[in-house]
Amino acid sequence: MAEFKRGDTVRRVKGNNDFFPVGATALVIGVRAHGCAVRVSVNGEYGRRRDGEDWWIDAADLELVTPAPVAQPARKIVQISSAMSSGEGGIIVYIALCDDGTLWESSSVTGWQQLPPIPQPEPTP
Repeated sequence: MAEFKRGDTVRRVKGNNDFFPVGATALVIGVRAHGCAVRVSVNGEYGRRRDGEDWWIDAADLELVTPAPVAQPARKIVQISSAMSSGEGGIIVYIALCDDGTLWESSSVTGWQQLPPIPQPEPTP
């Protein structure tokens, strides 16, 4: 049985109800302990049974269509410096080195922009 997580898109392959029929796709919005059942959103709607309880779909009745996107780790500044132009109404410029090795520049005029990579020496044969 596949393990699902919030944000996955799934298709119903067996079992049936009016809310989530076979062949329909849905977004996983909840997973029960041990992954045995999932709660889904179909076209932005959250299914409820006649007794008012949430519909929980047996995970064995589903197949994965699209996995949830994996969040990229946030870029963090490891070193920063600033300079101010000497002209009237001086502009402050910040240069930041980030943990992924990229360099960024920001000013009150431009906002953050990535600087080109620093050239590296050619490898010697």
